[in-house]
Formats: sequence, structure tokens, C-alpha cells
Amino acid sequence: MKIIWFSPHFADGGVEKTILLATQAFLNHGHQATLVSFNINSSMLNTAPAGLRIIDLKTSRSLFSVVKFALYLRKERPDAVISAQAYANITAIAARKLSRVKTRLLVSERVATKQALEQEPRSKRIV
Repeated sequence: MKIIWFSPHFADGGVEKTILLATQAFLNHGHQATLVSFNINSSMLNTAPAGLRIIDLKTSRSLFSVVKFALYLRKERPDAVISAQAYANITAIAARKLSRVKTRLLVSERVATKQALEQEPRSKRIV
């Protein structure tokens, strides 16, 4: 299976550590694992498992990132994309729709959504 782990801004945090641990498990079971990001700034990649492909699409604007990710999905046609942060999930959903690929998409939240949204402006809560 060809799996993409998507993290728009890969830094040194808990979600990123979980991604690296999970990719190791997938690689151990014979799957292909790729980390895709728009901005990688992490010392944790020094501990990335052997065999993990790392793709930095190098973009900072959200609108451009969706298009770039959609084009990447269309080119690579992975079996699944996994994301685990609010804006990562929104970007992954939009990119998959735009790409028109049949890739399975697994999104999850790692925060108390209601409390996190209360701190955001109304325009972001709607999205």
C-alpha cells in the first residue's frame, strides 16, 4: 500500500512524533510511506525511519498549497492520505476533491474541537 502522511508545517511536536512512529510501523509491514509537507522545519527528521520518503512542496500560501498538493496527489495516486490537524485536514480534503483521485482519506483531530474553534474568528469557524 502507498500511504501519504500529510503535515502542512512539519515541526517538532507531538503530532509529528506520532507520524514518525506510525510510518515506522507501516514500513515494517511492507507499505510505502511518504511524508508530504509544505514547510519542514524539524530536527526530528534525524530520527525518521529508513525508507520514509520526505517531500517538501515548499509553499507558504494556503491557496497555492491546496493546488500543489492536488497536483501531487494526481501524479502519485496514493492508496491513502492520513492527516491529523485541523487545517491539515481541510487542506487534504480540498486537495483530494480538486485532484479527482479515488485516494482514501483519513482525517483526525487531536484537540477539543469546540474549545479550539471558540478562539477562532467566525470566518474560520465556518470552514
